[in-house]
Amino acid sequence: MELSFCHIGLALDKDKREHLGTIRMRLSELAIKFSCNINEGDGDGRAVLMRDELEGLPRDFFECRATKVVDGQEGSAVTTKYPDIIPVMKMAKREETRERMFVVEGQRCPENIPILQEAVALRLEAAQLLGYKTHAEFVQEENMGKAPVPVLEFEEDLRSQLNVLADTEIEEIEALKKADKQAARKPYAGLFGWDYRYYSNLVKERKHNINDEEVK
Repeated sequence: MELSFCHIGLALDKDKREHLGTIRMRLSELAIKFSCNINEGDGDGRAVLMRDELEGLPRDFFECRATKVVDGQEGSAVTTKYPDIIPVMKMAKREETRERMFVVEGQRCPENIPILQEAVALRLEAAQLLGYKTHAEFVQEENMGKAPVPVLEFEEDLRSQLNVLADTEIEEIEALKKADKQAARKPYAGLFGWDYRYYSNLVKERKHNINDEEVK
């Protein structure tokens, strides 16, 4: 209870307590703005893809979908929102399509960069007002980890154990991509971020006989 009171600034003098309140109000405003940019500001996070570029997508993906004519061809408007981006990354057979959407998603909401930078700086300032070196120290004090170092050690230990499973999974999806490239008589250039969902989905279908579309 006492720690909770300290965390909301009750142990600070009036000026510092008011300043802490101003910081937290600003952080709340930034969080709302950040979320709005992600949820509503689709902006440039949109691509127009032709039907052949979306080979592998089920029929219902195209139902009621907005279309746009580009160079005399009608294409489907695909956004970076969950109902669009996830099926494309999981089922689009063309690597170029997945790569394009991966890049588009990664470049969306550039207006959130300064928001995030300001929020990080404000979190640090608030933590230091309360007597902590970092925001991580402030957050962890009430949690099981109690401090950043034990949490980092736990994560590192967990990562080392999971890497064994991850390496096996990577070998499986890499083998599928190599086979695809060989069948298409194209050089294998490596495994990339836009490959993971697609080939993981293939492994699930072929190895475990699970088809998400049938389950749906």
